[in-house]
Amino acid sequence: MKKSIQYDEAFKEQAVKLSYKTSILEAAREFGVSYGSIVRWRKKYTEKMDDNAGQTSVGQLTEEDSENVAMGACILFGWLWPFW
Repeated sequence: MKKSIQYDEAFKEQAVKLSYKTSILEAAREFGVSYGSIVRWRKKYTEKMDDNAGQTSVGQLTEEDSENVAMGACILFGWLWPFW
């Protein structure tokens, strides 16, 4: 049976922050955890953000991050960037 590792909240939060700056896959590689772990942690911190509406949280994207997501979608789907 595989032994589970318990990560502290600070570790998880750092991994989640990096996943928003780069990607989930990059953060998983950097922190030596599974892709699924990062996805679960992101969901948890996003829910925490919703519970603390109005406060800055890990799950909130800056304007620059939002633009990067839009640009990434354009690249992924072959759309022209900028598309306005």
